[in-house]
Amino acid sequence: TGSVRSHTNFNNKEHSGFYTKEDIKAIIRYAHSKYIRVIPEIDTPGHAVSMISAYPTLSCFDRDLPVATSWGVKHDVLCIGKESTFEFMFSVLDEIMEIFTDGIIHIGGDEVPTTRWKICPHCQKRIKDEGLKCTEDLHPYYLSRIAEYIEAKGSKVIMWNDTVRDYMAKGSIVRQLWDEEMSEKDVVGQINKGTEFIISFVNAYYLDLPYGRTSLEKCYNYNPCYKGISKEQESKLLGMEACL
Repeated sequence: TGSVRSHTNFNNKEHSGFYTKEDIKAIIRYAHSKYIRVIPEIDTPGHAVSMISAYPTLSCFDRDLPVATSWGVKHDVLCIGKESTFEFMFSVLDEIMEIFTDGIIHIGGDEVPTTRWKICPHCQKRIKDEGLKCTEDLHPYYLSRIAEYIEAKGSKVIMWNDTVRDYMAKGSIVRQLWDEEMSEKDVVGQINKGTEFIISFVNAYYLDLPYGRTSLEKCYNYNPCYKGISKEQESKLLGMEACL
């Protein structure tokens, strides 16, 4: 259900298709033969309309939604108030970690509007029961539980930098930097605490942006390293990821 879109904002053709477990395992075997690790990104609680389309009860109001036909931020996200949401995600992650054996899972976590949570009785009850301060606290609460579950299973977690909080999963989450909102001082401070980083600055490494904004020359000449950090600190910069 979630793999079929009636059309996209680029054309009016139906798009569909999915990988079976065996398909993915074959890809991973091939990658491993080339000494390449394979890291999945399972992005929730936002960017999850296709998931909600297949399982409406994952949303705050059990909405019967079609799979999204355009990219971008959507107001319908996973319901944080229902414990069944976590049970579902844990079962999904169990399957993911069974297939992807390299010990690293990216959980995304970005671009999550709180519009539905503010009027959802389940979410508002969760805020009260967990002693959270406001609706916005549901976002890190959810991601923290997901990260802790993955780490308890022995895998490392990657998250987009703007969604990480220092108290999550004992501070061991790898931060993926997509914009330069963190100052060099802040990055070095986090490195000294043991935090690892992946550099994916939007103005250099987002290959789906127009060439006029991110030219090959700009990408090639961009220096992702921070000045004044030691060789030991450099080891915490795991490398770059070009996003497409």
